[in-house]
Amino acid sequence: MIYRRKESYMHESRKIPVVIGITGHRNLVEEDKPTLKARVIESLKEIQKHCKSKEKGGEDTPIVMLNGFAQGADMLCAEAAFELGIDVYAVLPCEKEKYIKSFDDENDKNKLEEYLSVAKRQFVAPDTEKNKAWIKKTASIDDESYEYRQVGIYLAEHSHILIALWD
Repeated sequence: MIYRRKESYMHESRKIPVVIGITGHRNLVEEDKPTLKARVIESLKEIQKHCKSKEKGGEDTPIVMLNGFAQGADMLCAEAAFELGIDVYAVLPCEKEKYIKSFDDENDKNKLEEYLSVAKRQFVAPDTEKNKAWIKKTASIDDESYEYRQVGIYLAEHSHILIALWD
């Protein structure tokens, strides 16, 4: 029996893409955002450069960004990817309707709706650990934290490159 993943990253070009995952802080310092975005764009351009075909008339290796679309670093990186024409896949912690309600800022809610409308794909991160009750008990986390944990695990397991915006 051959196991096939529900989510396929095979690109329309039939090439396996380079997959970039995103992680970082939700609360970015406002005056740092332009510099952070410029650095992310610089990093993404460097990746694009390495994915250029060396054959005359050959196809470039596609690039896909896996992004949790959380406020802060995720949204900033999504903006950078959209500007560069990189396909972005939304890996959500829960169903879209529930996720949108978790945003406290109306501007970010609107941004999320907009970004999800242009994301190439969107899906809820699967429960990779399959031991929610035990983890909730031993780590003292709630359902929402467990869902975000699943997004983080999924991104780490499925990315070739991880861009992290941390202190």
